[in-house]
Amino acid sequence: MKKTKTITRISIKTGTADGDLFKILLSEGLKLKKIPVQPGLTVYSMEDGTILEFYGPGACYPEYLFKTTNVVVGFKVDNLDEMVSLMQNAGAELLGNIETVCNAFIYCHLLLSNETVIGLYKDLNPANES
Repeated sequence: MKKTKTITRISIKTGTADGDLFKILLSEGLKLKKIPVQPGLTVYSMEDGTILEFYGPGACYPEYLFKTTNVVVGFKVDNLDEMVSLMQNAGAELLGNIETVCNAFIYCHLLLSNETVIGLYKDLNPANES
């Protein structure tokens, strides 16, 4: 079966015009269920598996994440090191370090231009592969 590549995570800073409009779209327009994760972080999960993370006051996130934009798109990749190397060779800048979360996934953020930040992550649990 062919793997479909899609955007799988969208991180949004709340308290901004973008963040407020996204919240209206998700909660009132699409009627998605809000899942509080920790103080300041709320997640919405879409039927296609896309995760939308809302970072507000009290949320813990790296300073660079929303320094130039209010919305960061994340992509699931098969080989994170290979993808980071490819992007760096093309001119992207690694922001921070490659991080591991609870042996579940590894991720990082890249600055593609002077303003565009993206996230890349690899799921470490083969059962979650699509």
